[in-house]
Amino acid sequence: MRRRFVLSMFLALLSCSGVAFAADPVEGKDYLLVQPPLPVADSAKLVVTDFFSYACPHCFAFSPDLRSWESKLPKDVVLDRVAVTFGRQPWGLLAQLYYTLRSFGKERQLDAAVFEALHREGAPLTSAERIADWAGAHGVDREKFLSTFGSVTIRSFATTAEQLTGRVKLRGVPSLVIDGKYLVQVADNGDFAPQLEVVDALIAKARLERNLAAPR
Repeated sequence: MRRRFVLSMFLALLSCSGVAFAADPVEGKDYLLVQPPLPVADSAKLVVTDFFSYACPHCFAFSPDLRSWESKLPKDVVLDRVAVTFGRQPWGLLAQLYYTLRSFGKERQLDAAVFEALHREGAPLTSAERIADWAGAHGVDREKFLSTFGSVTIRSFATTAEQLTGRVKLRGVPSLVIDGKYLVQVADNGDFAPQLEVVDALIAKARLERNLAAPR
């Protein structure tokens, strides 16, 4: 009895001192299960898949926090990105834009610029020609960009992204899938840090389930 009392007092003191305790994520509240899970791409890595669209204002709001979080990821965690379309032709063009930039190795360099162009500058990225004009103005060879943009390879990436969206039963973006099986639907409430803490907890959970050693 005395031991329980001492423990409760200790926890109360820590609470008053501002030390927070991270609760375990709750299925159905903090995350959903992906059933069946997506296949594991790398047995030695934990992949966090970012489902997004450049057209999505919530993804634009979330992007700076996501990039900051990504820069601090442990060595065994990789952030992958899937540009969704939800069957919308304008979103499909922007998905092709993402995969084309990625094929040129420019997606990280120009990621913020694409979001800014769409959501702050009102750039009309509504056709292959206009998108190629924008890419050319940002240092990418316009003609090579345009031919790559319309290629079978880039279209197949966009098609695969749409298939993954269906398999995950995605309801909206941005959403993160941890290790192919835990889906976190990011709420656009401007307070992204607690939501990314949930993702961190699910990474730790997935690491434990796969019996992977924590990186040093």
